[in-house]
Amino acid sequence: MTRTGRVCRWSLVVSALVAGCAGIGNRSEAPLEASGVVEAREVTVSAEISGRLEEIMVEEGDAVQVGDELFHLEDDLLQAELEQARAAHSTELARLRHAKEAAELELVDAQHALEELIENAGLDRASAQMELADAKDELDDAQYLRRVRQKGTAPPRAPSMRQRPG
Repeated sequence: MTRTGRVCRWSLVVSALVAGCAGIGNRSEAPLEASGVVEAREVTVSAEISGRLEEIMVEEGDAVQVGDELFHLEDDLLQAELEQARAAHSTELARLRHAKEAAELELVDAQHALEELIENAGLDRASAQMELADAKDELDDAQYLRRVRQKGTAPPRAPSMRQRPG
């Protein structure tokens, strides 16, 4: 290669580097815009789910944009599964409502039972105090009668023989 060819080649490399560096230093916030046509020979298109094609929305060679609908899939099976899921959801909601109502009834019953226990606690206490007083009276009477029998004397006081209910 001649000296002129090498100089020319190095000039091109240096010019490309200078132009590239100048472009880096002048970056702006605006996006790069360019015009032209991009042609693709083969593009693979696939749906997120498999199924049978119901309708094709475009023809070969049509211009399309990102997000355009290209085809529709049959959705009979998916619609049936959706209805089945909705029915199961409704059934579970009904079971949940029933369980909640049953739990609320149990809570109300438990609250009533507690209130009844609290109300009866006072009566039970009074009844227990009366039984205790009766037992003490019976004990006093029995002790008095035992002393009288041991001494063989007449009783100075009469035993308390109160009438006990029941």
